[in-house]
Amino acid sequence: MSERGRANVKAAQALMMRVGLQAAAYVDGGTPTSSYYDQVLLAGQALGLDASGSQLSPYASMFRSYETAVTASELILTRERNKTNTSLYDTPMQYQGLWANGKFSDYAKQHFPINVTMNFWGMDGGAWPTQDLVDDYLVEDVDGSIKYWEDASYVATGKNVDEKMYFSNTKKRDQRFYATVLYDSCKYFNDQVRVFFRRDGNVSNANSKINEGSEQEYGYRAGNTENYNSSTGYAMLKYFYTHVVSLPSPGDQKMDYLYSVLRYGEAYLNMAEAYLMKGDFENAKKYMATTMIKHGGFKPDRVVSYLAPLTGNNWDNSLFEAFKRERNVEMVYENNDYYWSLLRWGMRSSGGVKNGEYANSGYVIPELQGALRGIRISRDGKSYSFFQDNNAVGEARFSPKRYLLPIRESFRLQSGVEQNPGWE
Repeated sequence: MSERGRANVKAAQALMMRVGLQAAAYVDGGTPTSSYYDQVLLAGQALGLDASGSQLSPYASMFRSYETAVTASELILTRERNKTNTSLYDTPMQYQGLWANGKFSDYAKQHFPINVTMNFWGMDGGAWPTQDLVDDYLVEDVDGSIKYWEDASYVATGKNVDEKMYFSNTKKRDQRFYATVLYDSCKYFNDQVRVFFRRDGNVSNANSKINEGSEQEYGYRAGNTENYNSSTGYAMLKYFYTHVVSLPSPGDQKMDYLYSVLRYGEAYLNMAEAYLMKGDFENAKKYMATTMIKHGGFKPDRVVSYLAPLTGNNWDNSLFEAFKRERNVEMVYENNDYYWSLLRWGMRSSGGVKNGEYANSGYVIPELQGALRGIRISRDGKSYSFFQDNNAVGEARFSPKRYLLPIRESFRLQSGVEQNPGWE
């Protein structure tokens, strides 16, 4: 076994799976007969992937604590930072943390007090978890069936937003949700403080749609007047270590930190995707089910029932849409996986690149087009509504030139190759 952090044969096989899917889409247009899909399957078999998911570790252990991350058998290749030259300031927590320095409304001070210094730079603008991501986390309903959240009975029977949207009393939602997303009324900083993203809450951005119209309604500018708090009603927890406490300066907290580069969870989904694109839906479901069971916490028989009627591998087909959701919740915040996956799937619809041009057309990817979505929760936490924000930061605008990077002009002129589409 190689030293932790060093590449080995398993890392090479996992990387081959990742690259193979991209090549199948870009070179062969994602045709079922692409030899790259076969190479993905061979690499997956060499990794020993099977339906039991024996290589998978508890999801939260890989991202919420350094001590459990370094012992997680699922991680194939990692990158680490040592506390001798690393503080909280040098980790993603510095940029996904919340900010509260007392500049919030009297109502928030009275009803949602913060008695610790939360001195992180938060994610500004459109860089918060969106409602689209939250919607992708499935639900186990009262009868045990797996459903899209808005179809679950809790939405109608819940007494407040927590019971209608997050089901946190009995953790009915996909377990990855609770390890990834910080939502209204959660405890934060090793349970030092409870944070409220709701209207006029202690970490709701006064400049966001969450508090829009507050001056007319309450007579004052509601929420937190610092512009470093959530604009969507959520913050990120994945890669945020649970034991971390809030300090006046993030640089004061020295810490070891670990990033995942390659892991078995991705490999299982790469295996599923190769089968899906080849039209072998049963094998695609088998490998897709593994992460749903081991990481999502759903019961095996319920996963089988959920996946059984699904079919198709094109946009809007039920199985493909379910796979997209599964990939999103499994891989969020890891190596921009979902972004590159969307480009890969869009390139498949574009027919690949032939002679410097798209074989069909530059397919416009729906998920990369449109307004940022968030949740506005009432001050009493009993009702909610969703909003769209069309600001310049939050709104996604897709151009087909994003499928390919521009070729450096000096190299292009020297080699004589054509510039990539859209970058002429």
